[in-house]
Order: sequence, then structure tokens, then C-alpha cells
Amino acid sequence: MPQYLSWEAIEAIERGAFRVLLFGPPGTGKTRSAYNTAEALGKTLYNITLSDETPAAELRGHFVPQGKRWSWMHGPAVRAAIEDENPYGAVLLLDEIDKASQDCLDFLHGLLNDPDVAQLTLPNGDILYPNDRFQVIATMNGELEDLPPALQDRFKIAIEVTEPHPDAISSLPEDLQGVARNVEAYDAAKRPATIRAWHAFATLRDLPDVTVEDAAKAVFAHRAQELMDAIAFQASKPAAEVNTYEEPAEVVVDDSAINDEDPCSCSDCRLSRAQAWMDHNEFEVQLDEDDESLPYRCAGGCGNWYGSENEAIECCYDDEDWVSYCRRNGLDHG
Repeated sequence: MPQYLSWEAIEAIERGAFRVLLFGPPGTGKTRSAYNTAEALGKTLYNITLSDETPAAELRGHFVPQGKRWSWMHGPAVRAAIEDENPYGAVLLLDEIDKASQDCLDFLHGLLNDPDVAQLTLPNGDILYPNDRFQVIATMNGELEDLPPALQDRFKIAIEVTEPHPDAISSLPEDLQGVARNVEAYDAAKRPATIRAWHAFATLRDLPDVTVEDAAKAVFAHRAQELMDAIAFQASKPAAEVNTYEEPAEVVVDDSAINDEDPCSCSDCRLSRAQAWMDHNEFEVQLDEDDESLPYRCAGGCGNWYGSENEAIECCYDDEDWVSYCRRNGLDHG
């Protein structure tokens, strides 16, 4: 049975590994994730989208005329590998790596070798070695087996993405977010309802002379009615069923929680801290409509069921874990 990783786990791996491949349905936020990783690490990001017509020179570099002379200019892949302006190094993002031309593949085999043996021999005669801060994140929409074996071997960390990225979901209008979360169910459809498709739909429906139905037909074609029905169904659900929560009028979190002192332990404060922890980690309480006695499952994923939503929110919550998480990620604890 497939074992899928959360986006939180994927980005934690990206921050600590020097080669990562993300593959799966289009429009799920794989590229966005690489940008998040580079930003979190303070690294420069170089982004290249590959195709079967991309020459290796576009990655490696080429000679350019300077007056009566020709001078060598590094390409983005080489600049990322030897990044010397940013003390934290660089991330090279290779989008659509499965579409790379043979010329690019020959170059990438050397670039993506193990760090202790990787080297780049350039047409100008220079031999360069990637620094130890150089990271590569590659993405593709196909299956891992679509890559040549030699390239597969250079990405020992290959993660299948099945869920849309939370940042991609949150960038949509609120009424579309619940439906768009199910994008992974459409990966085999003739007209996938990707995040990009939902953005296009949201843009079209706001045009003054375009109806919502026409916007859906233009973007989703034969699936328009199916997805319009899904939007209507999502909008008709009670709040508890769609796993949404109203923020407390004022979230009470004692500053002592950040100062290693004992936080306020009253039930209201603890519940507010648990809610904040859950929101930061994008956990959701799950609802079981068939069990009226214990309908709410723990937001932390331990599997316990409770008779009230508040109990499910607090189940796996721990003050010390929450404080540590906030400190580590620079999150607002209020």
C-alpha cells in the first residue's frame, strides 16, 4: 500500500537533503515547495524548465561576444553549483526533468553525481566542483519510471506528491478551497481540475460579462457540471462537516509560554493554544457521521475518537511541543 508524506514532511526533507525529486499530478504545488525551501534556508534559487529542445548550453553556459573577444558566461546550473555570493549557497530547481533532452541529460549526469565526485568540465577548459551547499530539487508530472535509470539513481529521495500544497489552496478564493483540496482525485481525468485550473476559473467568473457556468465550461469543459455541483455541495455543508473553525474573538495565549514559564492552564487558554497549534500545523478534526456517540477524531492523527470537538482538538496537543514549534519556525504565538 502506498505511503504518502505530508507537505510539512516533504519540505522538512527538502531543507536537509542535497537531491530531491518530486513527482505526481500537475498543479499540486511542487514548484512552489522548492521556492519555500530556498526561502527558508536563505539560499538563492535558480529555476529552469526543461524540454526536449533545451540544449545543455542553457544550463551550463556559453561564450558571449565582448567587443572583439568572446568571453565565457556561466549558465544558471553552473552558477547555482558554485554560488559564491550567497554564503548559504543555492538551490537549483529543475522543472519537468523527465522532458530533458539527451544533451541536457548528459550534462546533468555529471552535475548530479555524488558530491565527493561531482565535477563540471566547461567548454572554456575550466573544471569546477559544486560546493557543499549546492542543492537540487527536481519536479515532474509523470511516473518515476519515466526517468532514465541513470537519472533515477541520482535521486535516491523521490517523493510522490498526491495532495495540493496548502499555500496553493490558500491562494484560491475561500469558496473554492474545499473543492480544490480534492485535486488528487482528478489526476487521471481527461481535464484535470488542478490548482491552476481553479485559478483560471476564479478569474473568469469575476469578469463582468461571463457567467459562472460559462467560466466553468471554458476551464473544465465536459467536467463543468460535475465540478459546479461539487462547489454547490461544499457550500451547503454545515461548518462542522467541512472542518472549518471560527477563530476566537481574542486568542488568549500567555507570553510566559514563550519565556519557559508556566502558561496559563485554564481550559479556555489551553483550548486556544491547542487551536493555534492545530491551525499552524494545518491539522483538521475529522467527523464521523455514522457514530453519534463519538463523532470527532483527534486532529493530531493518533486515531482517538471523542464526543466533542474540543476534546478532539486538545487530544494530542502538548504545551512544550507547541512552544518549541513556534520558536523553531518563528510563528506568531498569539
